[in-house]
Amino acid sequence: MLLANLSNSTNSTSQPICNLCERLTTEGDKIAYAVFLTVVLLFSFVGNMLVCLAITHSPRLRENPTNIFIFSLSISDMLYAVMQTPLRISSILHDDSFCYNVHVCRLSIFTDLIFSPCTISTLFVISIDRFFCITSPFTYQENMSKFAAKIVIGCVWLYSFMWAGISAFDWEAPGKSPIVIDKCRCFNRNFYFYMTSYFIVTLIPLVVMGVLYGMILRVALVQIRAITATEVHLPKPEEDSRKDKKHGKMTGGSRRTNRELKATATLAIVYGAFFICWMPNCILNIYIGFAGNESFIRLRNEQEGLFLFIFYTFVQILPTLSTAINPLIYNVFNRQFRSAFASMVRIFRKHEVLRSTTVVQMVEMTNTEAAATRYAR
Repeated sequence: MLLANLSNSTNSTSQPICNLCERLTTEGDKIAYAVFLTVVLLFSFVGNMLVCLAITHSPRLRENPTNIFIFSLSISDMLYAVMQTPLRISSILHDDSFCYNVHVCRLSIFTDLIFSPCTISTLFVISIDRFFCITSPFTYQENMSKFAAKIVIGCVWLYSFMWAGISAFDWEAPGKSPIVIDKCRCFNRNFYFYMTSYFIVTLIPLVVMGVLYGMILRVALVQIRAITATEVHLPKPEEDSRKDKKHGKMTGGSRRTNRELKATATLAIVYGAFFICWMPNCILNIYIGFAGNESFIRLRNEQEGLFLFIFYTFVQILPTLSTAINPLIYNVFNRQFRSAFASMVRIFRKHEVLRSTTVVQMVEMTNTEAAATRYAR
């Protein structure tokens, strides 16, 4: 947020107030970036919608409490993309200008401060869920139910709305609204709120999640060795004996543990992708908050190419990609989600075939009736 305001301010200080909204940009790089954001928006909406439909329509996915957290994560990512990306596209096409009234500005900031903390908090809850699932599987099975998962997700969303509500009060001047539109820029002047938010909402949870997944990895390696040691080896059929002499067959408990380990690995990849997308942004904004923006202004004036690389990579592109990347991770690394996606595709194709057949039959019936009418005449 701080770095974004810095970039916009350096771009717009020499421009008349809001006359940029009267025309569209002709700069090729901005048009290309707007197209990129449009593609990301479509992927985010469609991908996260497919994840929600997969969980809703697959009995195997519905019965797992962890997938309730994934459902909430997909909803949060999808709503963030739908509420934020169109306004960003509009701003880019109008030379970095916010072309709406203060009410839309407030809605944009408020939704940003709901869905971003909700996404991070959900990932944090998922890491805790995976930690207890792997380190204390029996206790986890006894205490974690779908109802308990729904209660936890309800608390996450309540926390996100409360955090967004706090941003409406200026921490330096409580009687004033911190949300303003100045020189075609919509921003929240609540500096101390954002600095607190970067630490409490983003930095600390991301670090704690990294520690938890590190501990999970250590326990998982021990469990993988135990699974390997307890496998029952049976001879293969004669026709396959030339390829391998033995193959392992896991017990029911080992199979369940192996499935949980694979699910945990997928969610760890989700966390890693989110970490890459958001941690550099968080660090940059914390640095600007403490050190001031003079160094970045000097960098922009002396090495504009490097500044633009930092700005577009760590402020504009990576955080935007984070809303669309999770469905791809589920599809690549999680077999249950792949099966659910494939099942939905088959159902969709079946409906398309049935609809096409029905249309053909109706056309044939219409032609037959027309021919009969002509013959009767």
